Amino acid sequence: MDAGKVAGLLVLLGVVGVLAAIVGSGIEAGPVKFRSIPRSRQALLAVASVFVIAGGVAWWAVQRHSGSGGAAGETVSVPKGGLRVVLIPARGNIARGEPISVTSQVIDADGEIGASQCVMHWRDEVDGSVVRTDTTACDATFREPAAARAGVHRITAAVEGIAGASGSGSASVSVTVS
Repeated sequence: MDAGKVAGLLVLLGVVGVLAAIVGSGIEAGPVKFRSIPRSRQALLAVASVFVIAGGVAWWAVQRHSGSGGAAGETVSVPKGGLRVVLIPARGNIARGEPISVTSQVIDADGEIGASQCVMHWRDEVDGSVVRTDTTACDATFREPAAARAGVHRITAAVEGIAGASGSGSASVSVTVS
């Protein structure tokens, strides 16, 4: 679950708590009756709910500024003023002979950059030996039609900005072939 969803759930939980404290004197809607909450507990519930809301907002802010929240198994290196590369494999475990497919997204300080604004150099390695290399434009998909070699395939994309995008970056992801 990403930071935004966790923060949203915490804020929602806090708001529900505050509302419960406000209407703590009991609600009667037709045949349904909700018992009242004692005054001493209403104040405690309201204070605790405000802390939950503050915690949700703080959690979101910390996660947002720490740069976490990437895809599972992803390693991202972002040089100062560089490009962030996100790699997402179609599947993390495949059988020999099945295709390997890894999609990419490249982001700079202003957001996602266009396909013509960078060059991606792909590399697939197993146990230190190169299985396949490829060069594509930004936001491309690396494909290996039929993985012949068993083992952990480390797919790396090194990116160089061109045509208005400056900087570089790289990321790698693992796909296990058995």
